Amino acid sequence: MQSPWLHVDIASVLVVYVAVEHLLLGAVVRVFVLAALMHMFSGAPDGFYLMYYLIALVVANILARFFALHKLSSQFLIFAGVFLLKFVLIYGSLSKAQRIADVWSFVTRLAPGFIVTTVFSVPLFALFSQIDGFFDASSRRDHRQELAES
Repeated sequence: MQSPWLHVDIASVLVVYVAVEHLLLGAVVRVFVLAALMHMFSGAPDGFYLMYYLIALVVANILARFFALHKLSSQFLIFAGVFLLKFVLIYGSLSKAQRIADVWSFVTRLAPGFIVTTVFSVPLFALFSQIDGFFDASSRRDHRQELAES
């Protein structure tokens, strides 16, 4: 049996990062690509990941306007909102026969993944920022100018 403590939801961290660090149009395009990839390689119902990631994009974008994302406590609140959304969408998409009678046991199964993802979100944000810096033409140009001047 796989440990729930090994579940890190990197895709949700990426959606929150894109929602905060990129313009909305670019973020929507990236989320569409991510949702298409997740849909191709999962057994989720049609359109589930697209719906989840677009709503998560909006929720993260709204929450990021009120909280500074560089603190662990504010990241915890933003990921709590995104994971609550994920829980509601997953539980709501199940048929009545598939639903678990005890909702609390369903929540406790998701809790370790939430905790681990929140803790790893800080280094993942730094990693995404570094990767993003490789593709940012203006930062490369500024770096070349700094090298030329020194």
